[in-house]
Amino acid sequence: MLRLCEDIHELFSKEVSESLFSVNIVTINDFLKVDIKKITASSGLSYKDVICLKKQIANKYAAVTRNGLKYYKEILTKSAIISSGIKSLDILLDGGFLTGQLYEICGLPASGKTQLCLTIAKHTATSFKKVYYLDSKMDFTGRRLKEMLENTRDIKQVKLFF
Repeated sequence: MLRLCEDIHELFSKEVSESLFSVNIVTINDFLKVDIKKITASSGLSYKDVICLKKQIANKYAAVTRNGLKYYKEILTKSAIISSGIKSLDILLDGGFLTGQLYEICGLPASGKTQLCLTIAKHTATSFKKVYYLDSKMDFTGRRLKEMLENTRDIKQVKLFF
């Protein structure tokens, strides 16, 4: 954070800066956080001047606020949404999985994580003819996925590589 100095505003003289330093108001962040009465008592600035200073400094140095919903909608328009093949999961994910994202499935043992992932992999493989399955436990075998794919009509179009 920027250190308070005379260049920040015309009301910040060397004397004002030194008086604020003496009460541990050293940075712009300190100045914005501290109560106005403490600043007026230590700096000799008027209450009105301190309020004006805080507003101007906040406008000049604070982060620009953004509307998260606006950016979320923008991401949705620029991304493809891939259905999981599970209607309730797609509703939860606002339509499906966004391209360019990495999803991690976590849960207790025997809670259905692998079955969920295999179901999504099967749907993706039959829809797009290609799927990457990352298994952090390194216990993946393609037999179950092959069985699931064999129960669909589109198995001839899907190539399996294990």
